[in-house]
Amino acid sequence: MQSSLKSNSYIHHHRVGYAETDKMQFLHHSNYARIYENARWEFFRSLNIPYSAIEEKGLFMPVINMDFKFIKPAFYDDNLSIEVRVENILNIKLAFTYRTFNQNSELINEAMVTLAFIKADSGKPVRTPEFIKERLITKTVLV
Repeated sequence: MQSSLKSNSYIHHHRVGYAETDKMQFLHHSNYARIYENARWEFFRSLNIPYSAIEEKGLFMPVINMDFKFIKPAFYDDNLSIEVRVENILNIKLAFTYRTFNQNSELINEAMVTLAFIKADSGKPVRTPEFIKERLITKTVLV
């Protein structure tokens, strides 16, 4: 799917697969975390920061908080547009917001996901790396 970077957000597209739906024919709620992770890393990739570059610096980015608001269901074969924004760049954390729209431009889900930076070898928190801060600040307009 094609994605794009707007001035302060990144748009990622996802088509709902049959295996992602439940007996009610809804996109199962557990899939949102995976879809949002894919959207987030495609956003980073668009900024020339693949996750492998973060790992090569001896860092990991675990999710420390997820908050979802389910507004309307998505269904098999829906073409979703996921808007990803960097909400906050904090000392050791990054907060992202997500807004998901169906092919009719109806808002169906909102979320906030917060990740921390930790050292890969010790698991201890570290400050948000400067190369990430710089890339996020110069390539996006923070909301």
